[in-house]
Parts: sequence; structure tokens; C-alpha cells
Amino acid sequence: DRFRITWRFDGSGPAIERLTNGNWTTSPGDVKSRFPLRIFSQKQILTLARRTDSLLGLIDESPDVGGTDLVSEMEELEARFLRLRSEIRELKSRFESRQRIQGEVEDINARIRVFEQSDHRNVLVAYRRSERQKAVFESRKEEISQALSRIRETAEYVDPSDIREDDFDSSSPVEMDALNLLKDSAQVQRDIANELRTLAENLGRCRDKWNSDLRDIGYKEYFKSVRDDYGDLKQQLADVGIDDVTEFSSLVQRRQSLELKLSEIRALQDRVHSITKQARKTLDHFRLLRLNQSDQRQSFLGKVLRDNPYVRITLIPFGNVVTGQERAFRRVLGRENGLDRDILSADRSEGLLVELYRNLPTNSTERIEEITRRLTEMKESISSIHDGGSDTRRTKWFHNHVESLSPEQIDRLLLWWPSDGLEIQYRRPQSSGWAPIDGGSPGQRSAALLAFLLSYGDDPIILDQPEDDLDNHLIYDLIVKQVRKNKRRRQVIVATHNANIVVNGDAEQVVAMDFQRGQCTVTQSGTGCLQESSVRAEICHVMEGGDEAFDARYRRLSWGQRSEG
Repeated sequence: DRFRITWRFDGSGPAIERLTNGNWTTSPGDVKSRFPLRIFSQKQILTLARRTDSLLGLIDESPDVGGTDLVSEMEELEARFLRLRSEIRELKSRFESRQRIQGEVEDINARIRVFEQSDHRNVLVAYRRSERQKAVFESRKEEISQALSRIRETAEYVDPSDIREDDFDSSSPVEMDALNLLKDSAQVQRDIANELRTLAENLGRCRDKWNSDLRDIGYKEYFKSVRDDYGDLKQQLADVGIDDVTEFSSLVQRRQSLELKLSEIRALQDRVHSITKQARKTLDHFRLLRLNQSDQRQSFLGKVLRDNPYVRITLIPFGNVVTGQERAFRRVLGRENGLDRDILSADRSEGLLVELYRNLPTNSTERIEEITRRLTEMKESISSIHDGGSDTRRTKWFHNHVESLSPEQIDRLLLWWPSDGLEIQYRRPQSSGWAPIDGGSPGQRSAALLAFLLSYGDDPIILDQPEDDLDNHLIYDLIVKQVRKNKRRRQVIVATHNANIVVNGDAEQVVAMDFQRGQCTVTQSGTGCLQESSVRAEICHVMEGGDEAFDARYRRLSWGQRSEG
């Protein structure tokens, strides 16, 4: 199939089109997912050599490191943890009213006892008891109604969707057997849905029988007589100017309302306990994914660079003090500067980050375990300070700052992990030794990173002037050789001004371009295969200064060789 992809500045129009019967028709989907492509300019490559975080992000895009799925899962866990912690705080805020409610209930009980100790105690006690019973019955009715509704809704949800038998060929035994299996599974769903409806009918009949039995035992008449007695008492008291019985009724109702709230608070406590376990489990899962991310990054680098003659990259799990941890840690703490003694002093002799990395084991596994342990203790200490605790190793200014942090900032601190570090080395031309990339020239750094970028993947790749800052030795040894190797497994497109890349890279299609009236245009006479004379002439004209310049250069070089001979 042939597809056409269109980019527009305003985003209008179909992005993906498909050629169908000679016509271009809109095709659904996302361009990046359906047509993956990697694009790198020389300046971007040089930036990657300086910025470890950007290079890590590029490594994480590889399916061997979990790709976007792992990053998305970690982001989902992070959002889930923050949401659970927020819900816990919201529920706990409702606990604050518990003691006030308990005190009010105690005062109400004392006032009610005054009524119960009077001559009308029996009538008042019976009325109070009947009101509680009434509340119980009303609650029971509501529970049954909700249960009926949910069972019926579940039955509707369980009912299977219709099966389109037209999608199956009746003349094919295999498709008919598959169709019968679908029908069998649908029938099982249908039977379960019918059983749920039967359960709902049984519950409804139980409710009706319950109401009937209440009438048979005369409970409703009894309840009515209690209320009548209470009404008579109210009237008698009103006749003599006493209206305290009204207060008794309101006190009883108020107490019932408060007791219901206390019951809800007790249920909330169970809910908080459950959510706290979920949050802790989510945080543990996030930690395991973060550890797994480092392992996968390390495995990926070892795999793609095992025999690379130009560059090697070693992953340092969780990095170290000098690999950019301070900026990320300060961002989590909401303090971009200051508090150096507590976070990281200028001479890197004291502070939380120094304590995190000081005297770590040399064994990789033991090092990771020790960093994990220290990081857990550090987070617990900061959380304790935020909650009013104290840490004698920290300054009072640090205590004041931590106490001012929002609860969500503390939650994000619990999610924070140091980023991995990358130790990048490159091999100098004509040298057998390896050197840190930081000591190389811009061209050498770009060459090393370009060697890494070309070492893996099979997506089409576009390189924009990769020869910038490179000398001719590097252009040939690195770009030309690797382009020829890469094009065996992927499509390679290079925008270049260097003839070595075009000719020695054995370009299969050359597109010559010119800049006219503010726009790049294709030069048709110079576009095609290297075997075409017009294409070779265009290459010579653009990149070598034309035939005369090329011949003069050739004569100078050949004359110099004869003279030396």
C-alpha cells in the first residue's frame, strides 16, 4: 500500500492518506505510532552528548527498555499514588469533628436523662425506642431497594451482546465450530443474567412478605399506639403550659443524627486503612519499576554497544552527586537555592546528597540496595520533620522550610528517585585507548554519540548534516561506514553538503536541491541514481566546485605523489 503523510502548521487537513483505486483517501491513526521515524541534527547530537537526561529519554524510547509503555505505567502509578494520598487527607480531615460530636452526644444524653427520670418516663422511653426502631426499618427498606437495583443492573450488564452470525461462513466446519463456542459462552452469560433476575425477584418477594408479616403481628398498630400515647402526653403538657417534651423529641433526633455521623466516621477509619495499604502497595510497585528501568537501560546499552569500536556507555544506577541530582532534588523540595549545608554544600562535603552517596559499596547490587535503604531513611526523616518531628543533623532553617511544604510536595518527595548516570567514553582516531567524552572536541563528541544512535533500531532515520564539526577521517570512518551498514536494515535519509557521504556511502537515490525565491526546490536534472551522468555532474558541481576545480585538485594531488616518488 502507498501512504501520504501531510504536515500543516495549523493542524488542519488529514495527516495520513492512503492510495485506494487511484484516489487518496483519509486513513485513521497517529503518524508517530503508524510511521515511526527518528530525526537527528548535528547540534541535537552534540546536545545529547552533554545532557544525560535527554540521552536517557532517548534510551527509554527503545522497546528493549519498555519503551513508552514502561514510562506510561510509571506515570500512571505516580498519579494513582498522589490521588490516594489526597483522598486519605480528605478523609482524615473529617475525623477532626469526631471528638466534638462525642462531646455533644454526652451533653444530649445528660439532658435526655432528666426527661426519662420524670413521671412520664415510660411513655418517653417507649417513644424513643420506637423512633430508633423506625430508623432501623427505614434503613432496612433502603438497603433492600438498593440491593434490588444493583442486582437488576448487574443482570443487564452480564447479558451478552448479540453475535453476528453473518461474519461466519456456514460452509466452513471450523468457523461453525468457533461460532458454536461463541454461542455457548453467550448462553452461559445469559443463564447467569437470568439467575440474577431470579435472585432479584426472590428478594422482592421477601420484602413483600416482610411487610405482610409486620401487619400480621400487629407491629404497625403497636407503633401507632406508642405515637398516640406520646401525642396525648404532649397535649397534656401543653395544656398546663409545659413544652419540654418538644425538646425531648428534638434531642432524640439530634442524638440519632450524631450517632449516625460517628458510625460513618468509624467506617471512614476502615476506608483510610484500606486506602493507606493501596498507597503503600502503589509506592512499592513504583519502586520496583524504577529499579527495573535501570536494569533494562543497563542491559540495552550492553547489548547495542557490545562490539562498537567508536563509543561505549556505562550506566551508573542512580548516578552520583555530580550527575545532576541536586537540581532535581531541590525541585522536589521546592528550594532552588540556599540550605547548602542541608542539601549539598559547595565543596560537596556535607548535605543530604553527600550522605546518600558517601562510601557506597563497589558491588553494583549492594550499591543499589544501600542507596535504596538510605533514600528510604532520608524520606522518612523529612516526612517526620514536616509532621512536627525533629532531626538534630539538620539546621533550623531546613526545619522551617520543610514544615512549610504542602502535603503534596511531601508525596512527590516519596516518589522521587535519583536519575541514572551515564559514563560515556569514545575512542580517538588511530588510538586503541578510550577517553571520557567530556574531554573530546565537539566533532569527537558528536561522532561518538552518532555511533551510538546508529547502533540500534530499524526505524527510518533522517540525519541533518551529520558532517558538521567532523574532519574527513571521522566522516569516512564513522558516517560513511555506518550509513552503508545501517541501510541494510533500515531506510537512511541524509541531508548533507559532503560528497564523501553521497558517493562513498553509495546513495541509492540522490535528491539535489536548490534555494530559490525563499523556498527549497528539487533540481530534477540532478535527482536520481549515482549511475546517471547528470546526477554525478550535479554532485561534482555542487560539492567539488565543478569539473575544472575537481581536475585542478586532482592534478595537484597526483603531481605531489609523483614528486615524492
